[in-house]
Amino acid sequence: MAVPPIARGLLRGGVQQAQELARRAPGVARFAAQGVVGGLAIGAAGPAARYLGELTGRTQRVGLFQETLRFPSDLVNNYNYFMSMRFVKYEKRAISARKDIITQGSIFLPIPNQLNDTTTLNYDQAALGPMLGSFVESATGAQNPASVAVEGIAAEGFQRALSAVPGGANILNAVSAVSGLAINPFITVVFKNPSFKSHSFSWRLYPKSIQESEELTAIINTIKYHMLPGLVTSSGVLFEYPEMVIINLYPTDKHMYKFKPCIIKSLNVNYAPSSGPSFFRDNPGAPTGVEIRMELQEIEYFTKLDIAGDLAGIKPPDFFTPLANLGVDSTLLNLLRPGLGSVVEGIVGQGQ
Repeated sequence: MAVPPIARGLLRGGVQQAQELARRAPGVARFAAQGVVGGLAIGAAGPAARYLGELTGRTQRVGLFQETLRFPSDLVNNYNYFMSMRFVKYEKRAISARKDIITQGSIFLPIPNQLNDTTTLNYDQAALGPMLGSFVESATGAQNPASVAVEGIAAEGFQRALSAVPGGANILNAVSAVSGLAINPFITVVFKNPSFKSHSFSWRLYPKSIQESEELTAIINTIKYHMLPGLVTSSGVLFEYPEMVIINLYPTDKHMYKFKPCIIKSLNVNYAPSSGPSFFRDNPGAPTGVEIRMELQEIEYFTKLDIAGDLAGIKPPDFFTPLANLGVDSTLLNLLRPGLGSVVEGIVGQGQ
């Protein structure tokens, strides 16, 4: 397989030259140069990774340690509730992507000791200042908007004039203390983004036979294998990402919660969970019990689309009725309606 032209060009030094141009060019030119470099690098990353994967056998290696394992041995047949973990090759997906992920094997374990679903959103407090704050008040229906805007501009100008004077902040504080008045900084709450969910699971597992001891050892080794990075080549210059894990609850998660693809951040295995080490006599070295603790982090956001399963009740804007009221030919509108409507729905859907 030939190296992709874009990747070959980047490897010849195009990136370094473009970066030098970006560093020297001011303002908009620098921004444009960085955009070009970023686009070329990102565009080449995918083909280059696929090429290296085929060249080094990376694609085949991800299939290792993918057999179906379960503990205890009668888990699926005799237990009503259990958890599955499926390891899959890392893949960066678009925010709006909802495609299925194909896996080659699973680990089945009892429901862990804790099931906590925590959703966190990030907000910031931002001080708009009197001028922008007054503009916001005017735009959101304040009485006498022109007067409000003028007051805001005057307060902002006074504040900046004093700030430019040595010791201006102290002067402003003194004026505020004497007058009993303070300039409103118009602090507002600004939404930033949702946080990736984190999960903490633990199990205490006690084998009842040699076969279950072997299965438990295989489960631990499988988790370790897939949570660790690989080396793309023998030089050790490039890491390959660890695999992702897909988690499901059985028989149903209807009344529980769902998981996005996760990475395993930490694994702790305690081979002496019962206040001291103990081993099977008929299987030397096999502990009689093991405690497993895992810390995972999801790598995709949850949005309204994940809860509602559609456009979350948001209807795309109606562009056609105003056009019809303006006298635009109905035949033309009927021709435009399907295509424009699908585009708008796609934009609104991705935003959810």
